[in-house]
Amino acid sequence: MAWKKHLREADVVLAIIGLLLFSFVPPYIICGLFFFITPFYLLTTGRAFLLKDFCLATILGFGMTFVFSSFYTYQPAFFGISLFPLFAWPLGLFTTKLFHEEWAPKKYSLLSFLIIYWGLLLFEEIVGYHFLGIQNIGTALYAGLPFCNCLHAPWFMQLTYLLMGPLYFFILTLVKKYSNSKRV
Repeated sequence: MAWKKHLREADVVLAIIGLLLFSFVPPYIICGLFFFITPFYLLTTGRAFLLKDFCLATILGFGMTFVFSSFYTYQPAFFGISLFPLFAWPLGLFTTKLFHEEWAPKKYSLLSFLIIYWGLLLFEEIVGYHFLGIQNIGTALYAGLPFCNCLHAPWFMQLTYLLMGPLYFFILTLVKKYSNSKRV
């Protein structure tokens, strides 16, 4: 299967297409579309083993969105839950995991995961807020991070944003360790 060696390129092309779509398609539609095609994409590219990691990212993302639902006022909403963060959180966490597996040195696993996660988070927040006009009216009055004027939210939400990546990494590590010990 010669096409399998081009998966990295396919992943990058798909990510670039997603970013370009933000120019003229509402963010919740793009994130929703990518959220629903990701499992199909993983299955058709022979990476069904990644579905559990995507499901974990989905559980964490949905939990985050539910806990902070009173702060998220993006429209549209479904039963009071804003669709944009509902789909964006799982995609962001899972994308970090994919990038980390492809490009990070294994020796500094947590450190490299944090650099990738925080880098992607800040990149998405800066581009989304300053260039694409993605702004959460519910937290607009809160100060953003001083060095980038993004992540406008209460301090505890900002802290949670920064800690979601390490939490995801920690749970992935535990799941992997537990899975490996069950096979022995």
